[in-house]
This record gives sequence, structure tokens and C-alpha cells, in this order.
Amino acid sequence: MAPRPARRAHRAAHLEGKVHDALAEARTGWFAFLEQVARDAQQSGEMAADAEVPQLVFELAAFLEMANAESVLHDEITCYDKAADAILNRLRGVATNPSALPERRRSQ
Repeated sequence: MAPRPARRAHRAAHLEGKVHDALAEARTGWFAFLEQVARDAQQSGEMAADAEVPQLVFELAAFLEMANAESVLHDEITCYDKAADAILNRLRGVATNPSALPERRRSQ
């Protein structure tokens, strides 16, 4: 059985109403923004032309959401460093010049 906070979050995702609609709209806008940035990078030649943009955006968002969940559930912040590493590694995998991406600096 899922932990109680996870069960609550799952139930909340099925609610209807203004709050749900606003959250869904914000999430849709966030994903659209990330997809546009990725497509711009493809068009400028900074990202591989064959990179699957929707999959890339899904994975980047998943790293961020997992870090948020870990932070809330376990009251710790090292998960954000892990997410940053994962995001940079994923971006390096689709970048045409991976060395142009910044090196990771750990949070203090």
C-alpha cells in the first residue's frame, strides 16, 4: 500500500473544480514552455535534431517532480542536487556541444 501522503496526492489529482483546473492549466503551460525552449535549441543547432522533445521534457519534469516529492516527504534537500545532476546528464546526451553546458556546482 502507498504511504498516506502519496494516497492523498493521488486522490487530489482526481478532484474537479477551479483549483484542479488552474493547476492543470499551469502544468500544461510549463510543459509547453519547456517544449518550445527545446525546439528553439534544436532549430539553433544546440540540440540534436533527432532528439525526441516530448520525451525529453517528460524526463526533465520527472526529475524535478521527484526531487520535490522527496523534499516534501523526507524534509531534505540533497534530492535537488541529484535532480540537477540528472538533468545536466540528460541535456548533455542531446546537446550538440555538451562542453558548452555548465559544470555542476553543489549547493552549500
